[in-house]
Amino acid sequence: MHIASEKIVYLDGWRGMAIGLVLLAHFFPTPRWFDAGGLGVAVFFALSGLLMSNILFVKRTDLKTFYKRRISRVFPLFVVFVLVTFAGWWILVRPPSPVEFLATLTFLRTYIPTSSGIWQSELPIGHLWSLNVEEHSYVYLSLLTLIPLLRRREGWALFFTGVASTSLYVAYIRFADDAPHWGDLGSEVASVFVMFSGAMYLLRRRVERWVQPWMPIVAFALAAGCFTTFSPWWS
Repeated sequence: MHIASEKIVYLDGWRGMAIGLVLLAHFFPTPRWFDAGGLGVAVFFALSGLLMSNILFVKRTDLKTFYKRRISRVFPLFVVFVLVTFAGWWILVRPPSPVEFLATLTFLRTYIPTSSGIWQSELPIGHLWSLNVEEHSYVYLSLLTLIPLLRRREGWALFFTGVASTSLYVAYIRFADDAPHWGDLGSEVASVFVMFSGAMYLLRRRVERWVQPWMPIVAFALAAGCFTTFSPWWS
C-alpha cells in the first residue's frame, strides 16, 4: 500500500523529550534504578527509524541525495571532534592507538579493537556508540531500496529484522560467556529500535483503525519500564 509523504509536526516534542532524558542522565542526579539516558537514546533511535523510512521508502529519495545529506549533516562536526580529541590525547597524555583512531573515524569503534569496548576506552568517545548504530542503520536501510522484490514490502523487512535483533539480544544474554565483547552496544542489537519504528511507520495503515488515543501513553510507560532495574533489558 502506498503511503503519502507527510510532515509529522508533533515529532519535535518527542525530540525534546529525548534530549531532556539524555541531559538529565548526564548532568543531574537520577535514581539508580532508572536509565534515563538509555530511554532517551532509544527514543532517538525510534525517531530515526521513522524519519529514515519516510525519506527512503515513502519519499523515495535517491541514494545520491540521501548520502549527500547524511554526510553533510554528520561528518564535518564528527571529523573535527575525532581529530581534536585524538590530537589532544596525543599531546597531553600519550599517543593513542592508530587502530582505535581509524576505527573511531570509520564508525567501527564499537567492534574494534577487540581488546577493549568503546565504553572502556581511555578517550572520551563512549557516546559515539549511538552514532555508530545510526550510521550502520542508514546503510542497511539504504541497501533495502536496491532490492526490487522488497519494494512496497520494506515494512515487513524491517519488522523481521527487528525480530532477528531481539532474538540476538536474548542470545547474548542467555549465552553471555560466548557473546562478543561489545554485547548490546553492537548495531546488530541496538538497531532494534530503528527497525521496529520504521516497520510500524510503514505498516501502520493496517492497524491504525484499532489504535486509541490512550494507547501511545500506555505503550511509552511500558517502554520506560524496560529501562529500570526491574527489567533485564539494560541491567
